[in-house]
Amino acid sequence: MTNQVNYSKQDKKAKIIETAMSFPMDDLLRKYCMEHSLPIETGREHEREIKRFLALSVINSSTKYMMSGPMDELWHSFILFTKKYHDFCYLVAGHYIHHTPSIPNDKPNDFGGYMQLLQDYKVLFGEEPPTQYWPRPLNESAEESVFHNSPSCTPHCVVAVA
Repeated sequence: MTNQVNYSKQDKKAKIIETAMSFPMDDLLRKYCMEHSLPIETGREHEREIKRFLALSVINSSTKYMMSGPMDELWHSFILFTKKYHDFCYLVAGHYIHHTPSIPNDKPNDFGGYMQLLQDYKVLFGEEPPTQYWPRPLNESAEESVFHNSPSCTPHCVVAVA
């Protein structure tokens, strides 16, 4: 009986990943690349990573992951394509995936959420998260060395799946 439950959980994870990764984002990606002066190949890498981030967030919905940087910029762009983002959320998660930026002057204890993201990414996808998109801290308390403030999400953004 336990094997059936585990197999079912694995099937569900695979389905979430497959649905997220196959979701079409060409129009959004063209706009994003144009606005950020990126070659389409780099945009495709960003697309892969934001889809992986969102799929991981759905699969591990009780974990509050956080991030900043180019993946967050793409997430902001995705949200502005409201119908497309809504459709993605309902196909992948069955409900809307909320984006929760931290409030300036708040000092959230989200560094652990970022470290958990790096760890869970490796477990789920079987490879290290690419360092150019998911930087590593110099040490466990080096929060400021990891995150580069973006003007639209300073300093951290957290996914809220529940």
